[in-house]
Amino acid sequence: MLIDEILKSVDEGSLVEHYGNDAVGSLLQMERLGRLQAFIGFWPEARYQAMQQGIAPEELSFLPIKGNPTYQFIYISCSKSPAGEQAITKIDQEMRVLRVDSLMGFYAQWLDPSQRAGYLEEVRALFQKD
Repeated sequence: MLIDEILKSVDEGSLVEHYGNDAVGSLLQMERLGRLQAFIGFWPEARYQAMQQGIAPEELSFLPIKGNPTYQFIYISCSKSPAGEQAITKIDQEMRVLRVDSLMGFYAQWLDPSQRAGYLEEVRALFQKD
């Protein structure tokens, strides 16, 4: 991917890797405090976190990453054991229902009303490919 190649060429001292339960929210706070110039994240999540923190989404800039799809599936992993395989089977089964019945609308509510119809159309098309 293009972004991976660019990041390899950047001085490691200028990059901050951050993990955790609220990584995007924390990165957004650090950016607002001037500790970061920018961060890489999924725009719907960054928009949601901004709204949770009282930041108007219009104050943010979202730039697409060349070659990266607008929407993509998440991946969940478990240990390679009978219990892990059973868990993944159940998660896969539930997610196929939840993503259409609940999650699409849940994510859509974070968006500006003018973005919702396009989002729902694009995500339905993504799910139909699967």
